[in-house]
Order: sequence, then C-alpha cells, then structure tokens
Amino acid sequence: MAYVFAKCYKCRKLVKVNDAEDAWICKFCRKPFIVEKAIEFFNESRHEENANRKVEVKKAHVKTHGHVQEAEIKEEPKPLEAEEELAAAEVSEKAEPEVKEEEKPAAEEKKAEPAEEKAEDESAKVEDKEEDEPAESDDDKEESDDDDEDESDDEDEEAESDEDEDKADDKSEDKEEKSGAESKTDVKDEPAKVMDDIKPVNSNFVMKYDILEKYTGKAEFLEIPGNVRQIADHAFENCSNIKRITLPTGLTTIGDHAFRNCTSLEEIRLPVSLIKIGDWCFRGCTSLKRVFIPNTVTVIPESTFAECESLEKVEMPNRITDVRAFAFSGCKRLASIWLPNTIKVLGKYAFSGCERLESIEIPECVTAVESNAFAGCYSLMEVTIGRMVRTIEDFAFKDCISLKSITFPYGVTAVDGFRGCRSLKVVTIPDGVQTLGDFSGCINLESIKIPSSVKKITTPFNDCPKLMNITWAYLSENLKMFPAYQEKVVEHRKAEGKCLYCGGDFKVIGKTCKVCGKKKDY
Repeated sequence: MAYVFAKCYKCRKLVKVNDAEDAWICKFCRKPFIVEKAIEFFNESRHEENANRKVEVKKAHVKTHGHVQEAEIKEEPKPLEAEEELAAAEVSEKAEPEVKEEEKPAAEEKKAEPAEEKAEDESAKVEDKEEDEPAESDDDKEESDDDDEDESDDEDEEAESDEDEDKADDKSEDKEEKSGAESKTDVKDEPAKVMDDIKPVNSNFVMKYDILEKYTGKAEFLEIPGNVRQIADHAFENCSNIKRITLPTGLTTIGDHAFRNCTSLEEIRLPVSLIKIGDWCFRGCTSLKRVFIPNTVTVIPESTFAECESLEKVEMPNRITDVRAFAFSGCKRLASIWLPNTIKVLGKYAFSGCERLESIEIPECVTAVESNAFAGCYSLMEVTIGRMVRTIEDFAFKDCISLKSITFPYGVTAVDGFRGCRSLKVVTIPDGVQTLGDFSGCINLESIKIPSSVKKITTPFNDCPKLMNITWAYLSENLKMFPAYQEKVVEHRKAEGKCLYCGGDFKVIGKTCKVCGKKKDY
C-alpha cells in the first residue's frame, strides 16, 4: 500500500491516492473515479506536458570592445514537479494565503554565466581577426578611427537606451510580482472561488456551459434563459417562492430532484424538445395543478409527481412506455387519468393514495399490476384490466373501499392484492389461475367461485363474515382458509349429523358420506 500521484479525469486536478484502492473520491470535485485509470491519466498527461514544453530563447545584450551585440540564451524550463503542482492546486482550491518573499528564478541567475562566456568567446575572435588583418595607411587609420568613434558613440547610445529599457522592464516585472503578492494576501478574506467555467448569469443563475447548475434567487415568476439545454440535479429544489416558471424551447433534460418541494409552483409546461425527466423531479410540489407531458418523453421516472396533492389534470402522450414506482403516488385530487396503450410497466405504488381517482383502465400491453399500484384509492369504483395482464401482485388494490366488482381477463395466472376492498360482493376467478392471494377484510363479500386450477390459497379469508357461498373443488381440504364459513356452516352440519365437508348424508354401515366419500370424524 502506497500513496501515489494521480489525476482526476473529471476535473483534471492533481490528487494523491492509495494505489491499493479500486476507487477514490476527488477532494476538489467530490466525484468518484477509478484509481488505476486516474494514475494512467496522470502519467500520460505528464508525458505530453514534458514533450510539448518549448525551449525558451532569451536575448542578452553583451558589450565587447565597445560593441553591443545580442546573444541568444537557450533555456529549457524544468518540468513542474508533482508535489509543486499538487500544492498549487490545493492553494487555488482552498484560497489560502501563502505569501513568501519573491526570489529570482534560477534561470535568471544562470543567465549571466552563459552571457559572460559568450562575450569572452566573441572578444577572443575579434583579437585573432585584428592580428590577421594587414596594416593600413595612416590616412585610412585616421578615417577608420573617426568612423569607429562615430559608430561606437552610436552604439553606446543604443546600448544605454537598451539598458534603460531593460531596467524599465525589470521595474515593471517587480511591480507585477509585488502586485501578485498583494493579491495573494487579499485572498484571505475572499470565499473559495468556483471553477473558471462556472459563471453566474443575471446574478441568480449559476451556469456551466449550457447547463443551469443552480438558481439562487427568490422570484415568484421566472423565465429560464434561452441558451439552457439542461437543468442540473437539485437546481431549484426547495425554492418555495416560485409560482410559475417558463422553460426554454431548446431544453432537453431536467435532472433528479430539480424542482422538488417547490411548494408554491402552480403551473409548468414542459417544452416539446424535452427528452428526459429525472427521478423525484416535481415531488412535493403541493400547489401544482396541471401538467402537460410532451410527445418526446417516453418514461415517467420514479416519484416524478409524487405528493403533488393539488394535481388535477395530467396530459400524457401516446409514447409513454413506463410509469415507474411512486410516479403519481399521493396525488389526492387526481380524479381521472388516461393511460395510453403503449405503456408496458406500471410500477409499485404508481397511483397509490390517489384518493379521488374514480376509474382506471389498465393498458393492453401491461403484463403485471405491481405491488400497491392502486393501494389507497378510496374512490376507485371501476377497474378494467388489460387482457395481457398475467399477474396481479400483493396489495395491488388494497383498501379500494369503493370497488364493488372486478373482472379478470382470461390468461391471468396469479390474483392477489384485494385486501380491505369492503364493497366487493361477488368475485369470479377465471380458469387458469394457479395462485390465489389475499382477500381478507372484504367484509361484504358474499360469494366466490374458484376454479380447480387453484390448488392452494396463500392467505386466509379473514374478516369475511358474509362469505357463505364458496365454490371450489378443494374446499373440504381447505376449510380453515375460510374461518367464518367454517364456524357457521360446519357447526350447523354437525348439529344435523351431516358431512362437514359437503353437507351430505352418511351411510348407515361404514359411516362414510354418500356424496364425497369422506368418513364421519365427529
């Protein structure tokens, strides 16, 4: 186990990681990444940086024998060490002041050495050249001396001007360094800065490219900027002041929890460009009354409109394929809703707690009514189950106290979930059903027909005091599953000396029932 350097491939920051771990959380962007991949990314980036670094060429003025010449000094900058880069990243992230005395870089100190060496070489060459040249005449020498003096004067003037410029440049650099040091000390009182690519728009919208990251205002009527293409997770969560919001026409994605608990939001129209709605997007928008879902949306995710207690109308397109768990759970004022035949999945608790929902037609493509899908729909009186439904899971219609009758399609194999349906009086289970579940608490249930395909009942018919008419081939072996029937009918048969199982008479010899053949056991 060892700590090594890696580079987060999400925020491109340098971090230290434990190479024995599979994953690590970046302390800058707070997002997880794969350790091995981040180490490889660090090594590749270091290699590219070192390969792409250019040799810096600096010019130095060298004065030799009265002549000022320019000497080029090549300096290859050393690659930044990993520890220094990490320290720099931490300073920029935490914005902690670390003011140190500015020292001249090593490159500037070494600058004079090659310049002096270059000057010495140049002077040696000039001396050798003078020795090799033939002697000139006196007149020529005088003229040349005059010319040399003029040229030297000009060059001296140029050298002085260049030196003045260098001094001015050095002064400006010193000023910049001092201002940089002062700016570092000023960071102490400033809060930590956001990333360079995140900029506030109109002071209340925090944007990252075309993504609206966060809204910080308190307006009641709001229009989102037209360049927004995505609304990030939690962007408007708990903004309780917003009453109406206008979304841009180019919006494609709304993130998870984006408008959760916007308790004053009354109306929102989703644009036709929208493709994806996040989980829990409008959950807890207790004032929301109407929703229009565009034709481009195919999935209503988990808890999208859950606990929207004022929701009365939902316009749903005919391209929806999934209505997932808790999608409309707790929409207490939703009296009716049309489900298109394209729907294949009705998730758990999808419409649970819709207290005013009076009727529902389950689409043809749905194969299973999942657990608690319509539990607690107290006003539900009429249910049409699609012919492709094969399974009705536990508590699917629990406590639907207004449901008086139910018709099952042929082909269904498992029926469950009618516990507490107090208004049910007659139930007919179709042939082919193999599993029969919970009907306990159906206090007004009087008659039930069970096919011979059902071999076993998983839950007793408790609290069904009026259930006295039972048709089932295996009733005699399962009397205990019908407590009220057993208590009243069996006791009456005992008093009359009849067969407890079918009510038939016993043979005088052998004491066996003439109808079912069961032996008298009382």
